[in-house]
Amino acid sequence: MTNLYIVRHGQTEWNIQGKIQGHKNANLTEDGLKQGDKVAERMASEKIDIIYSSDLDRARITAEKISKTTGAKLIVTEELREMNFGVWEGEFFKDVKVSDPDGYMKWMKEPENLNIAEGETLEILEKRMEKVINKIVAENEGKNIVIVSHGTALKTLILHLLKMPLTNYKNLAMDNVSLSIVEKRDYNNVLKLYNDTGHLGE
Repeated sequence: MTNLYIVRHGQTEWNIQGKIQGHKNANLTEDGLKQGDKVAERMASEKIDIIYSSDLDRARITAEKISKTTGAKLIVTEELREMNFGVWEGEFFKDVKVSDPDGYMKWMKEPENLNIAEGETLEILEKRMEKVINKIVAENEGKNIVIVSHGTALKTLILHLLKMPLTNYKNLAMDNVSLSIVEKRDYNNVLKLYNDTGHLGE
């Protein structure tokens, strides 16, 4: 079986501030760096064969910690980046609620129908994540693979792997340095763990 260990990056300054990150870089906080150490310690008990990460700093640095602890090779790719939030990137959510109330409410209630100027839709993101995960799995069949990426990208990926519609996106949470595990079996994919942060000791 092929096992996907799906990890979101550590806490960033923009996470705390309520700013929209997307393809823009945001620095990990001191807590975010410590969170990365803790998830790396947890992964040390698993037999990890290879790690793939988004090239954005917040994910890459988290992945480097896992690579150092597990000894597994790290491959960095822009294909695992967060959703491109277009003109919203770098803005505060509270400001978008005022400047684009229709778009904001659509993101809250029916994000699968949101189309942000100069950005990606969830459908486009899902297709991007489908393409990269198919390539990763094909090259690493039967291995334990860590995927380090971002909240929106990873929720969309998990919905795809479980053959669930994007209408379920709004019902999922994805916390910083959470661990989710999808087991790829011969006939189906099985979600073994979701959004677990027990390694943080909180």
